[in-house]
Amino acid sequence: MACAPITIYGPVTIYQTGSPPPMFTWEVGPFVAKGEVPVALDVTMSNEQAFKLKVKPPTTEAGNPATFDGPIVFTVVSGDCTLQPIDAVSTWVLSGAIGLTSVIQGKGDADMGTAVVTMVDTAAIHVQAAQATALELEAEEPILKSEIPA
Repeated sequence: MACAPITIYGPVTIYQTGSPPPMFTWEVGPFVAKGEVPVALDVTMSNEQAFKLKVKPPTTEAGNPATFDGPIVFTVVSGDCTLQPIDAVSTWVLSGAIGLTSVIQGKGDADMGTAVVTMVDTAAIHVQAAQATALELEAEEPILKSEIPA
């Protein structure tokens, strides 16, 4: 089933008709404050990790392969993750401080001529403290019971 976004303004009344009653489900969110950019990608990693962020191969409206005019420009809009560019369409994202969320933005020019048609996407990066991955017991050399420190 395809979903389409709708925007509702003002009071809304929903009437139910039919037998049995029709099924009605909906989902609201995420909420975005005015002036903020909605986030399409949400990543959680530890403070010891990094990941490769890249642009999916673009397509035209008909689904044919497309390209961007020049490299994708990745920037940290907020937070303290750092970026290490890899190539024209990807970058390494290195974790920042524990408990902080960084917003990374990628911008590209879809117009192959002299005009500029900017396309933008964003990712939210949540950083958690790294956790232990194993518990391993270790035994020392045996000693006499009488040698156990008090």
